[in-house]
This record gives sequence, C-alpha cells and structure tokens, in this order.
Amino acid sequence: MQNTSKLLIGLLGLLPAVAFADHTTIGLQGNVTGPSTTSSANPMDAGKMGFTLQFQQVNFDAISDADFEHAAENDEDVHGTDSITNTGFAFTYGMSDRLTLGFSIANIRRSGLVEAAHHDDEGEAGPHAEEEEIIEHLGSASGLGDARLYASYQLFSGASSSTSVLFGIKAPTGETGEVSNDGERLEAEFQPGSGSWDTLLGLAFTQQLSSWTINSNVLYTFASEGSQDTDLGDVFNYNLAASHALPKFGPFNESPWNLDFVFEVNGGWRDNVKIAGESERHSGGNIIYFAPGLSLSNDKIFINASISKAVDNLNGIQSEPETRDQVRG
Repeated sequence: MQNTSKLLIGLLGLLPAVAFADHTTIGLQGNVTGPSTTSSANPMDAGKMGFTLQFQQVNFDAISDADFEHAAENDEDVHGTDSITNTGFAFTYGMSDRLTLGFSIANIRRSGLVEAAHHDDEGEAGPHAEEEEIIEHLGSASGLGDARLYASYQLFSGASSSTSVLFGIKAPTGETGEVSNDGERLEAEFQPGSGSWDTLLGLAFTQQLSSWTINSNVLYTFASEGSQDTDLGDVFNYNLAASHALPKFGPFNESPWNLDFVFEVNGGWRDNVKIAGESERHSGGNIIYFAPGLSLSNDKIFINASISKAVDNLNGIQSEPETRDQVRG
C-alpha cells in the first residue's frame, strides 16, 4: 500500500446506551484499504492529512409485545428502536512518522423509539391493556453527536509488524435536548450526545503476511456521568480483521486501483447504565458483528463497504441488532 494512502478514520459513533444495542460501533482505522472498524497500527506520514466520510446503519429486531407488557406490569424501564444511522466526518494529520492526530464528529439519528408505558393508576397497564397502553411510541431523535479528539502513537515497527497505542477524549458537544412526540425530553440513552467527558485508551497491532494483512485492536472507554445524571457505562471494544489483496487480471493489470477482500469480527461490551447512581437492569451486555466487505483504492482515494450480521448477549430486555451496513471513503 502507498504511504500516502494511510488514513486514521476516527471514532465515529459508538456502541451503547441504555438499550445497549442502540448505538453504532467505534473504530480508529489506519490503512484505507483495510477494515471498516478494526484499527490499524500503521501511522500516517509526517505532514500528511486526510479527510474521511462514513455512513453506518444498524437495524434492530422489535421487542415483543409480551416483553413490553411484562415491563409495564412491573414498572420496569425497557426501551427499543427500529434503527440508528450515523453519518460522520473525520480529519487526521500526521504530526510525525509515529504520531497521528485526529478529530471526528457525526450526526446521529435514532428512529422508531419506543418504551414500556408507565401509569400512575395501578393496574391500568395490566394483562388486558391495549397495545397503545403498553407501548409508548416516542418518535425519533436526530442531531449532532459528541466530538472526539484522538491520537495513535506507534510504539514498535518491525519488518512486517507494527504496534501502536490509541488514546483520546470524547467531549460533550452533542445534542442532549431532543424531545418525544409528546414534547417531553427524551432520556439520555436516546439523545445524540451523552453530555459526558469520556477517556479512551487502547492498543493496535498490524501484521503483514504475504498478500494478507492482519489487524487487531482493543479500545476501552472510561465513561463519566453526563446529562440527566446518567452514566452510559464503560465500553470495551475488541476487533480482529483479515484483509487480502485480490489479484489483477487482463485489462486491469495496469490499473492504479486495488481491490481488497476484508473480513472483520467486531466485538463490544458495555457496562450497565446508571441513572443517579442506580444501575439499570435492562442495559449493557455484549455484541459481536461478523462483517465481510470490500475495499477499493488507489494512492489517494478509497471506498470501503461491508455488511454485518450480529450475535448478542444483552442484559435483560433490549433491542437486539440484526444487521449493520457501513460505507466509508
């Protein structure tokens, strides 16, 4: 790969919130022809800069009426959503041959927000209640998310491998005042911004094996209390990706474009949400995405696309992710 093609794409979204699955995934990418989410340990060249756009959508299975009815009867907070869309921008700069700095921000939209109904009169949401009395349809929430400033510093570089440390902060720049269809302020879990200052720390490793490139990384987010006295919970991301340069043939032998096959495994664990110090039972858990994709690039331009299938182990009753679609370039 050309050194001038190396970009660090940035933290464009990220896992979790009360309904843990109701968030997109986080990544600090390196080589443009590499994976969509897994971080590379390869830095940008000193003095080089890059701009990246990313679109990501996660679609969810609906929570059953029976689960909502159970939550309403027991006065439990259960939330759900149909989809979440993240449209993000990242800027990166090679401060030196080892240190890359970056900034990212995204617009976040959650559609089809619902929650278990709660009533003041005991029994109003009982077993014979109508659907509209069991499920409250809140509408959608859309707005600017939290900005992230981050860096990747290369600790070691060998003939075919590289190791870097990842670190950064998330600033509370996002919208926190979105309201429901009834004009009530949505809970912090549904807002585009968290209202909290969070710290990020991780490691990335890259290994070149002939025509294959292996990338892996871990990234831990230390969350703090934000808007509405809500702590959305710490996050631990773990990723592994294998990229293979596909051979050129015929009239494409002299083409400046390269096509890579990429397969990723993207995992994320989130701690339970805490509101005013009280832990929310229906929050947190673990999600793993299996993501095949393709990356098309030359020495200046790239397009990367993947479609993911999710496997999850979430706490309590939450929206379960079904698929995740990503395009960046």
